[in-house]
Amino acid sequence: MSDFHGISDESVRRLYESIREQAAMDVGNRHRFMGEAAKKQAQRLRDEMTCRRLVFTPIDWVGL
Repeated sequence: MSDFHGISDESVRRLYESIREQAAMDVGNRHRFMGEAAKKQAQRLRDEMTCRRLVFTPIDWVGL
């Protein structure tokens, strides 16, 4: 899903926060489930939120 035009602002935020929560669950785990595909999707969502001028906290991938 990379076309977010038909999705509400709140839904875009929820999708982004879902990725954040899943990435946070990877912290300290031997096996990681969030890879490059998740990072790319998060970036697409971040770009969309920036375009819409929504307020959000970026995911700190380094800290995860």
